[in-house]
Amino acid sequence: MLLLAATIAVLFGIAWCGGEGELVRRIGASLSGVGALLVIYQTSVEARFDREHSREAENLASFTPLEREMAARILQDRQVTRKLKRGRIIVLIAMLVFVGETLHGWGDILLLGAAYLIDRVAG
Repeated sequence: MLLLAATIAVLFGIAWCGGEGELVRRIGASLSGVGALLVIYQTSVEARFDREHSREAENLASFTPLEREMAARILQDRQVTRKLKRGRIIVLIAMLVFVGETLHGWGDILLLGAAYLIDRVAG
């Protein structure tokens, strides 16, 4: 996430130095495109989690009752971890698309507004 913020800041700085508001809009559109690719990634992660869970659940049948109980607790812990991973990916995608669409729709105006504020403070 920090890398994403740094990348956006650097690209915004490049657009700032060049006075190119359209570049900010293109950056925003690109971020939204990356968000769409991450949705595809999320789908593959979900499928992998489901396969792993099914495989782990099938293995429980061969265990003794005590081993089954211990394994069930481990599986439950893994499910919680997987839910947290899912949540992180979903939040990342949502933030990425939000920032991308905001920059795409308002990037040139944000760049002009930032230039105006800096001129007012400096001058």
